[in-house]
Amino acid sequence: MTDQPQAMRDSAHLEAAAAPTTPTTPAKSSGFLPSVPRKIFWLWIALGIILVAAVVGTVLGVVLSKTNSIKPVQLQDHPIDSDDPTISIENIGDFHALSQFANLTAMKVIRDDPRFETNNKSRVFVVGDVHGSLPELNALVEKLEYDYDAGDRLILAGDLVDKGPDSIGVIRRAKQLKAWCVRGNHDDKVVRLATYHRQGAGFGGTGDANIPEGAVHDPLANDNHHIAIASNMTDDDYDYLASCPMILAVPAIESLFVHAGVHPNRPLDKQEPFFIMNMRSLTATGDPVKKSDEGEYPWSDVWNSVQGNNTSKDAAQSTATSPYRKVYYGHAASRGLELKNYTFGVDTGCVYGGKLTALEIKTGELTQVPCKMYYDDSK
Repeated sequence: MTDQPQAMRDSAHLEAAAAPTTPTTPAKSSGFLPSVPRKIFWLWIALGIILVAAVVGTVLGVVLSKTNSIKPVQLQDHPIDSDDPTISIENIGDFHALSQFANLTAMKVIRDDPRFETNNKSRVFVVGDVHGSLPELNALVEKLEYDYDAGDRLILAGDLVDKGPDSIGVIRRAKQLKAWCVRGNHDDKVVRLATYHRQGAGFGGTGDANIPEGAVHDPLANDNHHIAIASNMTDDDYDYLASCPMILAVPAIESLFVHAGVHPNRPLDKQEPFFIMNMRSLTATGDPVKKSDEGEYPWSDVWNSVQGNNTSKDAAQSTATSPYRKVYYGHAASRGLELKNYTFGVDTGCVYGGKLTALEIKTGELTQVPCKMYYDDSK
């Protein structure tokens, strides 16, 4: 029990000093806190109730935050009104940590190809990470009976290169197929190294530990193994791989195509290229992370939650300003095929001995071919 307030003690002393010396009959006690005036007693009761309510509220807050830490906001995007299908990097994305050698197109928007429209019978395929697995890419294209001139369209979800036997061959085959592409994290490393060395450094190395890119998330050493691919690319190879944007957008099918993911709680002009190409999960505070075990939520779960909750009038109006509700991506081979309502993961680990997957976007039909194991990720 706490001590009585100073004012109460002072009051008691004054009353004692003023009391007559002759004995008086003490007042009858109510049996509970007889020395506390009624108003002060009820004041303490009220304060106690407030204190208990505050403690209960805090406990409930902790419990609820554990089960629902992220409060996603409605996805909004930067206005895209230009007739130019390529959006400059100044307008879309947070590029504070972008390598000066990235040579990155932030976003391309496909508007003028009617074959992407849902009422058009042409087929549109998205293919998972090829990773230099040229024989499997050829087998998949043959199985699809892919024909660009007949109206088929093909989108590669990034990581065309590295780990497999013929990265250069995959780049050239993709160009032959007139395939659209997005930049993966391995493609990005090849482009950065190639850009740096093509600007005068040469491929013999400069002696520096890392190439001078600035404050990037993933500094590249001069002898990074991606240099073997970068040094063997022709100008045409380089131009094609560098042309793969961070984001490919198709308003006609309300879709974004990226390599790894899109942050559900950030507008497009706040998306970071590194996480578009590397993200797997979100922390409890909503920060994107590269490794699944560092996060609490797959980014795709949060995205689906955001889009699935867009049922109110306000959400519908907000969604009308953004044509992008679906995301197609690769990168997450460890999770395998992940087809949800609004996100579609198609990396099925071809280079690790899994399968190479093509998803036909309009029908949802899957086509797969088996792959040889070219790379052992367990080592």
